[in-house]
Amino acid sequence: MTRAGGRDGFTLIESMVALVVLAAVMLVAQRGIVAARLGLDRARSTIAAEAVARSIVETELDRLAPVPGVRDGETDGIAWRVTAEPVVVPLPAAPPPPANSATAREATPTGQAGARDAGDEPAGASEGPSQRWRTLRVTVMVANGRGRPLVVETIHLAKEL
Repeated sequence: MTRAGGRDGFTLIESMVALVVLAAVMLVAQRGIVAARLGLDRARSTIAAEAVARSIVETELDRLAPVPGVRDGETDGIAWRVTAEPVVVPLPAAPPPPANSATAREATPTGQAGARDAGDEPAGASEGPSQRWRTLRVTVMVANGRGRPLVVETIHLAKEL
């Protein structure tokens, strides 16, 4: 800029205004960088917690939740808790057996695929005792380094001991 006195340059006021604008822009940029960094840390923590939860559900569930109760542990420095509680599943009552097999055959025409003789049980149905299963509601809670823990709920079928 050319002044009346013949000097080129900025006045002190113009320089101070430029510095204030620059400081404001730097403050906004710094807050954005900090927010992005916190978001990245939160995402990494969530991904690690999800990996531990997936590992427990896919590989360790048969070992950890065969019976009702609570189990705690730590994997790769991440704390977790598995809670298993029984679920009552209402089943309909079984129909009564037919009075005699002759009336059962008469009820179903002989030429249809639904007719069965008493000895037509599926292979393996009469071998050994029947397997008993119980239904468990399993909750896997994994500590998430920041914020709320990651919680996974599932239903698990466990063999009766």
